[in-house]
Amino acid sequence: MRPIYAEISEKTIINPDLTMVKTPKWPVPLGSKPIDLGLDRVFEALFRLGNPHHRLPPVIHVAGTNGKGSTIAFLKAILEAWGKKVHVYTSPHLVEFNERIILAGEIISDEILNDALEETRQKCEDINLTFFEGTTIAALWAFSKIPADFVLLEVGMGGRLDATNIMGLHGAPPPLMSIITPVSIDHIEFLGETLEKIAYEKASIIKPDNFAIISKQEGAALKVIKRFADEKNARLKIFGRDFDYNINEDMSFIFRNGERDITLPQPSLTGLHQYINASSAIAASVEINVPESAMIKGISSATWPARMQELSPDVYLDGGHNVQAAAVIRDFIWDKNEKEKKKNIAIVGMLRTKDFKNFIIELAKAFDEIIITKIPDEENCREPLEIKQVCDGIDVPARVIESPEKALKYAKSEGARTVICGSLYLAGYVLEHKLK
Repeated sequence: MRPIYAEISEKTIINPDLTMVKTPKWPVPLGSKPIDLGLDRVFEALFRLGNPHHRLPPVIHVAGTNGKGSTIAFLKAILEAWGKKVHVYTSPHLVEFNERIILAGEIISDEILNDALEETRQKCEDINLTFFEGTTIAALWAFSKIPADFVLLEVGMGGRLDATNIMGLHGAPPPLMSIITPVSIDHIEFLGETLEKIAYEKASIIKPDNFAIISKQEGAALKVIKRFADEKNARLKIFGRDFDYNINEDMSFIFRNGERDITLPQPSLTGLHQYINASSAIAASVEINVPESAMIKGISSATWPARMQELSPDVYLDGGHNVQAAAVIRDFIWDKNEKEKKKNIAIVGMLRTKDFKNFIIELAKAFDEIIITKIPDEENCREPLEIKQVCDGIDVPARVIESPEKALKYAKSEGARTVICGSLYLAGYVLEHKLK
């Protein structure tokens, strides 16, 4: 039996106007309500299910704008190298919904997923949960049924009112720790239009008298996070103050935390920004006394698709879709150019909800040409001609090629180094159709 949610995701439920846009291929017994941030419905649903979040292994809660998934991937690999069983909850999925829920190291089976969703539906049908609320609650129910040593819990959006922000509230045990990855402007329609407002939403996962790892931040965001933590009497380890790293000539790196130096291999995930994510995972690992041997193995073995993933020689896939992500891609290309100069082409497809103008302006600094394509079967895809107008305005060569397949074929015909980027939905299409 296929999972109830096997072929749907947020994109089948909502559009920028927060209305239903099409009928999913599978029934939606819960979670058909559009995005509506808040925790009252979540706590009511969890209560009806017997409070499964009270019966979880130690939880590491991860918020941020960029790097959440990569940091979790490093931490998962480190903990598993230590011999621990790890539950993981991330979003969105790229190809199949099951990717979101890892039970003790294994992608959730169709059978357990259906049981979790059906149990949630039966007990909570009248609560009118959102899609993310319903699936998060189902994941927590599944986590409570299978033994593990840790839960890595990724925030969906923001933090303060996100459905994952249930630990340490209303009698639930607090998380073992929180991690806040780099914060930047995104989801302004829900989180606020300034970096300070967004940072406050992210910082709000930090619980009173608890502990948090704070990754590299812009000054305005860090100021908000520190002030929030002070008000909660929370202890912080902050990138640049309490821990940092140095990259060696062979691309290995030294993690420094003021107490000891740990020499680690080059991260398995591509890009200079992954040293920041790896360092945050190492800082968390030091806090829970993970052996250095497990850190070394985990840093060199972590996997995370669509994060500067090399599909074939000189063809890379990245789901980045905001300005900070564009800067990461830019730096990646500049670094590659220092080693081998060649033509660089970006293949871009984006959603209407994303800041496409500033994304393109930042991206264009590193690319010789930008190909704008459509995300197939995505009704919320921004029109390629809108993106081309931005390219024309900043004098970067650009053309529209409406299918990802034809866009990639053109880039290869140019002998170019190519990055496909702009949307996780585009990344999912590329992976599902095995483009490379």
